[in-house]
Amino acid sequence: MSLAGQISHTVTTLSSARAARREDLGRIRTDAARHLSDARAAQRQMASEQQHRLTEALRSMKLGTAILLGSADERIDGYRKDRIKQAVQLDRALAAGLKTLRSDTRKWMSTQLAMRRKEAAENLRQRRRDRQALSATMRELMARNLAFLEGLTKDRQEASVIWLGRAAAAHQAPAAHHAKAEPMKAQPLKAEPMKAEPLKAEPIKAEPAKGDAPHHEPAAKVEAKVESKPAAEIKPAAQKPAVEKAGSGKSE
Repeated sequence: MSLAGQISHTVTTLSSARAARREDLGRIRTDAARHLSDARAAQRQMASEQQHRLTEALRSMKLGTAILLGSADERIDGYRKDRIKQAVQLDRALAAGLKTLRSDTRKWMSTQLAMRRKEAAENLRQRRRDRQALSATMRELMARNLAFLEGLTKDRQEASVIWLGRAAAAHQAPAAHHAKAEPMKAQPLKAEPMKAEPLKAEPIKAEPAKGDAPHHEPAAKVEAKVESKPAAEIKPAAQKPAVEKAGSGKSE
């Protein structure tokens, strides 16, 4: 082959190679553009799907949150209503209990007051009965004491008369030996009756007893006190004339 043929063959080969390379490059560019467009479309579709899923998830979350908040609000409202009802019922129960307590307290206080009044009236009646009994006992003791004093006065008068008679007889016996002696005239003594002064019974003030019945002294102690006082105050008035008479007889 000649040089010209080789050069033309080389030029033809180079031109065909350049055309094939251009075609391959165009095909590569076309494929790359198609792949890129497909990838971008897939990416966009995936992004849109993800956005849709995210939107749906967010919407479902918001819906669930709204439902949860609604149920919570309903529960809170129900709890609040129940609390209000319970508070009203408790208030009514407390008012009824307070009213019952006040009525029971009034009844108890009225009962206690009636019992205390009854007890005070009974104590007053008992004190009156005791005072009347004590007054009757005092009157009886005073009457007995006066009778005793009268009997004692009579006994003392009789004893003084007997004593004067014996003293006169004793003085007349020595006078019989003297002829000129005048007979002794026994002058009867006038026994003055003793005046028994009645005892003044002072009214006994009955003090209100605190929970106990009034305590009274026994009748024996009262009688002993009443009888011991006049016996000590009695003066032996009837014995003085007898002693003076005996002294005058001896002096003669």
